[in-house]
Amino acid sequence: MVPMIQIQNSDHSSLWITRFKNLSEMDQPKKMMNQQELLREKDRKNQVLETTKLMYECLIGNKDMQDLSFEALGNLIWLIEKRMKEIQNRLNDIGLQIPTPPPPSQQFMSMFTSLRII
Repeated sequence: MVPMIQIQNSDHSSLWITRFKNLSEMDQPKKMMNQQELLREKDRKNQVLETTKLMYECLIGNKDMQDLSFEALGNLIWLIEKRMKEIQNRLNDIGLQIPTPPPPSQQFMSMFTSLRII
């Protein structure tokens, strides 16, 4: 497996290569990504960005949620839940206790369980 290094800045690239070469032979494979993993990660990030864009389009009224597919709705639910957990964690970190809202009904969520692909 050949290490794949994403070069963004030539000054930093030599630093990353040096750091990688200084790792033990056991630790080097942990830092490597094969092409399939790299593409999967890139697709996941792209899907999160697209879902975030869709969320904001719905919020400002440019997109009607009734026109969305079950897959898009499932992705929106996943993203919103993820963001809410992040906000709750940040509030907990600074010492604010805000009660968490009740979860959606089980019947409603069962429609989307199989659609979560993110």
